[in-house]
Amino acid sequence: MNFEHLIEINDPDNPLVEPLSRQQLWRGLVMRAENPELSVIGLDACVVLERKPDYLRRELRFGHMRVNDEVFFTPLEAVRYEVMANELFPSSSLVMRIEEPFPGRCFLRFTYSRTIETADDKDEMVRNHLKQAYIQTDQDTVAVIRELAKMGKLGTFEDTEYATQNLH
Repeated sequence: MNFEHLIEINDPDNPLVEPLSRQQLWRGLVMRAENPELSVIGLDACVVLERKPDYLRRELRFGHMRVNDEVFFTPLEAVRYEVMANELFPSSSLVMRIEEPFPGRCFLRFTYSRTIETADDKDEMVRNHLKQAYIQTDQDTVAVIRELAKMGKLGTFEDTEYATQNLH
């Protein structure tokens, strides 16, 4: 199953939405990868097994269930999650890509894919439920990033160098 959707980050027509810079958005995506408990419901722990400047290998613990994944960073552009297959789930991926069609107008594109089709992928009701769950999770991710920005943890909108320094 493949699924893709877009969330508008900065809406110049809505003065109630505080704008985020590309750098703040990037820093929020990095924080989500490094601290998934901020936005992953049911996660008990995340253990980073390997860390490089543009890569993490992690074990996510949900009670007794373990999920292993790899996270790849393309600075100020995208974060790609590759989830390893296990006895319960096929391998899958998620790409969160920052799109800025013109300066200050940021969007996040979320692209989900699974390498093997499961029986659930063939059930339209299950597929639709899963898509809605993805959208809700991604909206929650953006809400967490906005809250972190409001608390000053992502630099300021005007601070264009913040996220490119000290990424990890």
